[in-house]
Amino acid sequence: FVDAKNQLWMSTGQDGIILRLDWNGKVLGRIGQVGFGTNDFGEAHFMTVSADGKTIYVGDNVNNDIKKLERIN
Repeated sequence: FVDAKNQLWMSTGQDGIILRLDWNGKVLGRIGQVGFGTNDFGEAHFMTVSADGKTIYVGDNVNNDIKKLERIN
């Protein structure tokens, strides 16, 4: 996913991780893991990021929900 600030984001599906990448593929940040907790995913897909880059919404195919993640920095 490319957000409004031209930042590159990726969900890793069954690995349950959301990544922020630079345009060379270097990982700049990550969140999540496989599981059923607050920041856990069964299968992370269908993501979008707010225009200010502070809110990330991720659809989870396995846990059948949508997670709302808010950046604090």
